[in-house]
Amino acid sequence: WGDGAGMSNYHSSNATVENCRFTDNLVLVNGGGGMANVFSAPVISNCTFINNSAYYGGAIHSCCSSTPTLVNCVFMGNQAQDDAGAVNNNESDATVTNCTFHGNSAYRVGGMRNINCHPIVTNCIFWENTDTVHSSDEWGQIDGNTGWMTINYSCIQGWTGSPDPAGVGNIAADPLFAGDCRLSAGSPCIDAGDNSAPGLADTDIEGN
Repeated sequence: WGDGAGMSNYHSSNATVENCRFTDNLVLVNGGGGMANVFSAPVISNCTFINNSAYYGGAIHSCCSSTPTLVNCVFMGNQAQDDAGAVNNNESDATVTNCTFHGNSAYRVGGMRNINCHPIVTNCIFWENTDTVHSSDEWGQIDGNTGWMTINYSCIQGWTGSPDPAGVGNIAADPLFAGDCRLSAGSPCIDAGDNSAPGLADTDIEGN
């Protein structure tokens, strides 16, 4: 019933979570089908979140001044009845690097929603996430207070720059997925990232 069907990090539970798979977890009334973070600062790397669901934050819900770090993570097919099919950050400053959000859905914001917080998003892909509220593609992919988000070197469907007017290196071109969010030859995302991104890992999610 409560937050975090797969994993709940509560009150300074600053977990390190590596090489894990969160699949088919369900929260009925609250947030974070895969994981919930409350007053916590977990570091989550090389993890996949697939087909998790909740009322908000289908894959991950963070609140109450949490500061999650996500590196090399993939979010696919997660759902929320209300906010954020994949990741919901409520007054929690997330750092998200080298992550892919594909095919997540919600009533409001299919990809990532950021409420009164300052996320840093770098080298990420937001593609074919859907919601029923926004008429603009980019706001269905990632949403938050305009100018509060730092979004750089990311591929975002429908990107016009409105969420982050100061962002650099962002594109709206089809990433040309080859399957399981791998990039096919000729993808505009290849060699388009920033090697100085915060928390950048030496290898990708498969250890290459």
